[in-house]
Amino acid sequence: MALCLYEDANEVINEFNTKYTKTGEEIKRFVERNSSNLVAFYNIGAEALKASLSTKNNFYHMLNRFVRGPYFQNLVSEYEAMSHELAAVRGFGSMQPGVDNSPGKGFPGFLQLVLNWRAKSIRLIGGAFVKNSLIDHHSMLIADFEKMAFIKLEMLGRAKDKLLDKRAGAIDRSRGNIEPSRRDDQYYWSFNGEFWNDELGDYVFGLESECNR
Repeated sequence: MALCLYEDANEVINEFNTKYTKTGEEIKRFVERNSSNLVAFYNIGAEALKASLSTKNNFYHMLNRFVRGPYFQNLVSEYEAMSHELAAVRGFGSMQPGVDNSPGKGFPGFLQLVLNWRAKSIRLIGGAFVKNSLIDHHSMLIADFEKMAFIKLEMLGRAKDKLLDKRAGAIDRSRGNIEPSRRDDQYYWSFNGEFWNDELGDYVFGLESECNR
């Protein structure tokens, strides 16, 4: 059996760069622009949560890695439930003509203050979660780009070898064809290019390089 993964690797790298370069830049701009605005982070997280899983928005795809977890979903559900409570309290206050039910005035007004505080707290907590998660995932994305860059160097080295009419992959790739060592208490079986030193964990298959063939 022979195998060459250069073309496949190059295709994966190009696809990754095309898909995530713009997304990484968008995340960076959003974080920098809203650094002190946690509500904006909550809102973008809630938008991604409500959007379809099959959305073509790559920013939402990145957000979906954590906003669809139980923690953020529970915060959004609590915020929506609290909004209904606040509407009910306001309706109750309007049913008492002549009574000042503005925030902080009377029992309905006091409830409005409490619910408004809850709403603000939920959005701040949720916003902090989304912000920190975005920063973490952006850092991982940068690390992935660095890994891709190292692989790309290998691709460029192969292209250079081609230009210089050198045989790409000339390094020793014959480890699968080397007879493995065995202990005195082991049996050695050889068949169809495979090696097996008694135990299944010692199984070795000879895989040759097909690059430039």
